[in-house]
Amino acid sequence: MSRHPQRNDIQLLRGLAVIAVMLFHVDFWWIPGGFLGVDIFFVISGFVITRKIMSELEVGSFTLGEFYLKRIRRILPAAGATILAVLIAGAALMPTEDFRALGVHAIHAQSWLINFVFWQEAGYFDADSHQKPLLHLWSLSVEEQFYIVWPVLMMAAFRWAGRYTRGVIILVGLASLAAAELMRGADPAQAFFLTPYRAFQFAAGAILYFITVPGTLRDFGFALGILLMGFSVVLLTAGHPMPGLLSLLPVAGAMACIACGDSPAGRLATIPPLKYAGDISYSLYLAHWPPVVFWRIWAINNDALKLPEQLSLLGAGVALGLALHYLVEKPMRREAFWRGRPLRAAAAAGAGAGAGAGAVA
Repeated sequence: MSRHPQRNDIQLLRGLAVIAVMLFHVDFWWIPGGFLGVDIFFVISGFVITRKIMSELEVGSFTLGEFYLKRIRRILPAAGATILAVLIAGAALMPTEDFRALGVHAIHAQSWLINFVFWQEAGYFDADSHQKPLLHLWSLSVEEQFYIVWPVLMMAAFRWAGRYTRGVIILVGLASLAAAELMRGADPAQAFFLTPYRAFQFAAGAILYFITVPGTLRDFGFALGILLMGFSVVLLTAGHPMPGLLSLLPVAGAMACIACGDSPAGRLATIPPLKYAGDISYSLYLAHWPPVVFWRIWAINNDALKLPEQLSLLGAGVALGLALHYLVEKPMRREAFWRGRPLRAAAAAGAGAGAGAGAVA
């Protein structure tokens, strides 16, 4: 049994983050900073992963192999199914040259390097992004690269720095934030897409493992965190320079909510529909963007979406996300799904190979 049962307040944050991203991607004008939901996801990941690693290191039970295996079961099946479905839809709907580009994206998405491809191609907010059904997987590549490097860094810090591990995390965060600020002027796309310039967001979540907020301040801290995140997604836009110092607004909001979530305010704010959105947030995130792109391709529309289109595409994203969650993500993340079932393993491997073959073709 996990030493850290699921926290409803964190699921609430995941739900709010994925909803913000989805609303942004279907052009709701009143949430121009909805893309900052990804920044909130990075803070959550930094906290959850560091809590797991450090708590297991402290009792001597952490192993890299088990850590990576759990991440594989958690992430790869749903991502692979998404890539395969996108390739099938792309073959039917996309012109040859665009489909060839999609194949390149699919290959790099499966090797968790697609953020490097998008850095070289164009900015996240450019018009061309409407023609890229796997664009949203850049953040998944950043997460995967974090998962590869971070446990090794934490193991080294725990062994050689001991109680100064938190200092290592702070130094990593400050160095990343400074690098992001400097790189925004020289190469904004590099600062946006590449992991070193996002590391401060993961580090912000990681440092929370070492912080305890007094009970008397928790209600205030949680409410302040919600306000900061709400302010960020409503008032900040793609025109603001990020990531960098301005990113500290949603990052600080997420930090406050996580640090103070175990409070009456945090428990009261855990609205069941939002918590449920958090429970299925990974599948929602994977499934919501491709329908938007394929609709624009089919309708030859790069203008702002109208309300009927917005609602229809949101509904399609939710429906596809639910199917992905219950048919792929949820059953396949369990260890019992794989134990003693070679046919299931072969089927999953076949789906991955199919996505790879489609991408190469």
